[in-house]
Amino acid sequence: MTDGTPPTPDERFDALVEEFTEALRNGTAREVEAYADENPDLAGRIRVMFPAVRAMETADALTPAAPATIGPYKVVRKLGEGGMGLVYEAQDEDGQPVAIKRIHKRLLALPGFVKRFLREVEVGVRIVHPGVVRTIQLGWNGADEQPWPYLVIE
Repeated sequence: MTDGTPPTPDERFDALVEEFTEALRNGTAREVEAYADENPDLAGRIRVMFPAVRAMETADALTPAAPATIGPYKVVRKLGEGGMGLVYEAQDEDGQPVAIKRIHKRLLALPGFVKRFLREVEVGVRIVHPGVVRTIQLGWNGADEQPWPYLVIE
């Protein structure tokens, strides 16, 4: 596209999905049909995907509230949860997007867990490759008697 060629339909659709998602998050989203009317060649895909995106964004809003901040990072929303912990979309102080992996407190009591986790962080920091998510920082958060670790990744 920087070479003057027009975007492909897939590229246009991806950009529209990103635009719609951002509009949902800031409360300025238009009706799905408005997007379909403006992009008749993509209307079928829009009518299928946009309601699903709206449902996912609404479901995120109904889940228990994410913390406003973790360390110096502003939390945008919860992305998911697994056996090891929770993952949040966040922004650094410059507004750059990051992901934060917050470890479940219950795991901290398991023998050797913290040591294994710290080893994972150490290895992650050393690996620099375009095909591997970059580890940015390890931090500890929580004002209670047992702070919990978090990992910041791109």
